Amino acid sequence: MITCQGYAAHSPFPDSDKCLPVELPKSSTKNMIRISNGYKGMCISKDGIEGYKLCKGTCDSGHKINVETKETEPYCNCCRMEHSEKIPVSLTCDDNDVITHHVFSHVLCSCRSCNEINSEGNTLIFM
Repeated sequence: MITCQGYAAHSPFPDSDKCLPVELPKSSTKNMIRISNGYKGMCISKDGIEGYKLCKGTCDSGHKINVETKETEPYCNCCRMEHSEKIPVSLTCDDNDVITHHVFSHVLCSCRSCNEINSEGNTLIFM
């Protein structure tokens, strides 16, 4: 049985899906990346990340009729990342050196099944 824990049911109309990459405010990404870098010590994104995007939005969920059994079945779609790109992040280390690190920023999102199987054969669960 498919469940959509943490997701509200949305309109079954095709144009109800609103799943897009949304840029986070730079201020909300301050100190988000922390990497231990040997003799440099801890390196932190003190200034935040410019242009960092994550997939956000709503996707269609509800019930559909199985034409073979004439029963209703739940379905659940989640806003998922389809494609990402590496973006540079400046990290300030304990020794005051600044290094460049890269993080993945979402550039393409779509509504896909919440119970999709990934390439390793594991069920993906989103909450």
